[in-house]
Amino acid sequence: MRTCARLLALRLFVSECGTSPASTVPPMLRRRLSPLGRLAAAAALPAPTDVAADDPVERAARASDTAWVFASRRADIARAVEEMRNIRAGEGVSPAHFATSVHNGIEALLSIAARHTGAETAVAGGLFTAEAGFEAAVGLLSEYPRVLLLVADEAPESVFGEKSAPAFAGAMLLARAKPEAARTICETGAPEGEPLVALFTRPRAEDETIDARLTEPAGALSALREVFAWLEEEDTPLLTRCDRRVAHVWTKTKAFCDDFDSAETPEAPESARVR
Repeated sequence: MRTCARLLALRLFVSECGTSPASTVPPMLRRRLSPLGRLAAAAALPAPTDVAADDPVERAARASDTAWVFASRRADIARAVEEMRNIRAGEGVSPAHFATSVHNGIEALLSIAARHTGAETAVAGGLFTAEAGFEAAVGLLSEYPRVLLLVADEAPESVFGEKSAPAFAGAMLLARAKPEAARTICETGAPEGEPLVALFTRPRAEDETIDARLTEPAGALSALREVFAWLEEEDTPLLTRCDRRVAHVWTKTKAFCDDFDSAETPEAPESARVR
């Protein structure tokens, strides 16, 4: 299966020392966000001091005709574990913490802050959550002119027996690609200047190595962050990530486009998903 979209903007925030960049989320709502939620807020709704005054990601996030996809392997798992420990200790559950501990809790709070009234969904796919989120976003592009793909991940609690990099959040602003572009980029590569990102899923070849984190979950880099780090690289057009039976092949032609309004969106209502 091939999926393809135009990449209009890309942003990545990493918390190396427990601090979070500023956002435009109102203080009363920001108090309810965990550190991971604040990172996600900075990616989707950044403060003017951190980005241009007229930021395309924030502008799109507040538009009702922009669909949202929140992709996270475990979302705010730290709060979920904290609440379970409180229950075990016979203590009460914090309603505010419980509300954001569910998988789509961060997305829900941010949509309230942005006053977003459009379509929203949340997905998880283990090590391949980035692929699940991108495919969900491209599917929504058959109905909406833009999709904000918001991702967030953090180092899991020790009870999971895993180690990873510090918490991070990222945002992709996507627009519809023409069906022929999806086929071209996956098979032969797209022309220079077209800000396209494509994902091709096929059976894994025998000589392709399965992602070691499937059996040895002590990776130094979050699988979600790995995809965003690749998107920011200029000289690596391909990224292949292998599950046990399939290979997910990412292809790109340009890192990002600064202003989504300057890029023409195809008017055809056809889906950008090509099988």
